[in-house]
Amino acid sequence: KKGTTMISATPAGPALAVAALPNFIRLTVAFSINHACVTAILNLSVSLLGDNGSYQSGSLYLTYALTALFLSTSLLELMGPRSALLLGAALYCVYILSFPAALLTPDSLPAVGIAVALVGGIIGGFAAGFLWAAQGTYFALNARLYAAEHSLEVQEANTFLASVFAAIFLGIEVLLKVLPEALSPLKNIEFTLVHGANKVSVQNLTVACSYSILAIASVAGLLTIADLRDGQRQVEAAE
Repeated sequence: KKGTTMISATPAGPALAVAALPNFIRLTVAFSINHACVTAILNLSVSLLGDNGSYQSGSLYLTYALTALFLSTSLLELMGPRSALLLGAALYCVYILSFPAALLTPDSLPAVGIAVALVGGIIGGFAAGFLWAAQGTYFALNARLYAAEHSLEVQEANTFLASVFAAIFLGIEVLLKVLPEALSPLKNIEFTLVHGANKVSVQNLTVACSYSILAIASVAGLLTIADLRDGQRQVEAAE
């Protein structure tokens, strides 16, 4: 067809031996869990941390803007999409872990609570500044591999994989956003770590810890995806 690109399957090499669709599904599930944990806890930041949550969100958005403007492209070129995805997802875990850390910080140490929130926000903003760019680049590589594997037009592969991504991404996001409601029976239970310390909501701490555990698990999932850059070179050579 005029104006479209058809890629024919090539003799299987080390990278092209990767099954494109299972690899993409692993990417999508892991990325979606990681991102859903971040967006869910970001929406709860003020209710969980009060004023410190506002400071944290402000530092996140500022760092995000600066990273996206000045560092995203260079980082992606330096690391490649897979390594950038892993780094960004791991840094998102640090951001999420700052919530239980801040919740457990005694009220008698307000400066420490603010510092924990700000550091978490800065790290999360840095990750956000390049993570979606890395995902987009990896998506394109995986789509070309899928097109080569099935002798499809690249646009057709893009459309199919985009629909798979959207379904999984939105489904996981909805599921994780209702997690706080599922834990609402814990709402009125509080505890103190040491005598005289501030009370900590069991629901809030459980929510923060649950998102932290899921985010860490998602990084483990991203470790299973292939580095597709060698496969991309083989596909380009076959065009």
